[in-house]
Amino acid sequence: MDGMAAAGLAAVRLAARIILGRLPGSWTGDRLSAGGILWPVFDDVRKYAQTLAEQMSSLAAGFLEWSAEARASLMHEVKGLVARQVDEMGLATKQELGALRRRIERLEKRLPAEPAGRPKPPPKTRKATPKGTTRSAGSGRR
Repeated sequence: MDGMAAAGLAAVRLAARIILGRLPGSWTGDRLSAGGILWPVFDDVRKYAQTLAEQMSSLAAGFLEWSAEARASLMHEVKGLVARQVDEMGLATKQELGALRRRIERLEKRLPAEPAGRPKPPPKTRKATPKGTTRSAGSGRR
């Protein structure tokens, strides 16, 4: 670090100590009192630091606001993209399934009730192959 940079860094450190109220013991007395010769310089540094802090705070608030708007915009875009892809693939949405379920319930209510005494048809059974015949090679199960 060259001499100018080191001197600048030392001045910044001293200004920070003054702003925070932590002065080295050798800097007490007339130089830093309200009427001292260095007071106007340190007062200007303090005011500049406060202004800079307010600007940084404003910048951070603006960045947070922009970030929230960007997040909302991105969510809107992604939801639209997903909805278009679902539509393109032909998948049913929750709303479509709900409408279909309600329609089926309405249609089932319209059906006449089956009479209790009506017999159910017997279950279907497999027919056995007559003993003298065989199945052809292509009709068997695999």
